[in-house]
Amino acid sequence: MIEFILNLFKPKEKVQFLGILGEQNTQNVYDFEEVVAKASQPIWEEKLQDKWRTFLSQFQFQSSACVAFTIAKLAQILYFLNTGRKVKFSPGWIYKQRTPKVEGMWIDNAVNIAGGGLPTEELYPSEGLNEQQINNLKDVPYANGIAKEFAISTNWVNLPLDFDTVASTIQATRKGIMLWFEFGGGGEWFGNAYPSIRGKKVPYRHSVCAGDFILFKGKQYIIIEDSADVSSSLGHLKLISREFFDERCLLA
Repeated sequence: MIEFILNLFKPKEKVQFLGILGEQNTQNVYDFEEVVAKASQPIWEEKLQDKWRTFLSQFQFQSSACVAFTIAKLAQILYFLNTGRKVKFSPGWIYKQRTPKVEGMWIDNAVNIAGGGLPTEELYPSEGLNEQQINNLKDVPYANGIAKEFAISTNWVNLPLDFDTVASTIQATRKGIMLWFEFGGGGEWFGNAYPSIRGKKVPYRHSVCAGDFILFKGKQYIIIEDSADVSSSLGHLKLISREFFDERCLLA
């Protein structure tokens, strides 16, 4: 797995990372086969937009905090599963504590920080801030005790890069899934509710959260919640097709 991750970060051309660095170690990572012997087949149901399972949008603006935003969205989904309420958690809390203080962060670093707890976005606002503004967020010592109430597990599962497995895992667990994508310009991703292959160059790499899967107008999609682009016809949502997933997904 380590070799696989390292190979991801040997790009053929200059890459603009929107916040993903890889992972520091694998002690809390479990291969899918260790956890689930065989995935059940997902049940694809035609759903109109008002029946999609979606969550509260959080916009990272001009920062490289997409991993932190993804973890915060995963925490939002976990909280919803436990309480039935949708509450935003602070990506800035995670990103501000990262080490090293470079643009972007490691998965394990983000998960371990969130494992110690994270406050709500209302308590520690960080949406819409640029890189410098997030880095300059003030410490809020009294938030530490509150943050511990919302700690998440530091264990995570490495899924095979398989469209149906991602869908069936959401179906079985109802949890969110971190997905990494590479993509090109020219409207392949930004401003596009239906990311599509438009060329061979892939100068961007980005972490997002998958929250649901659907059959829409006869086509299968995984719904992702994007923190870097809210300009498409679906706002912060994008519908990932099987074709785009197979060509552009790097990690699940």
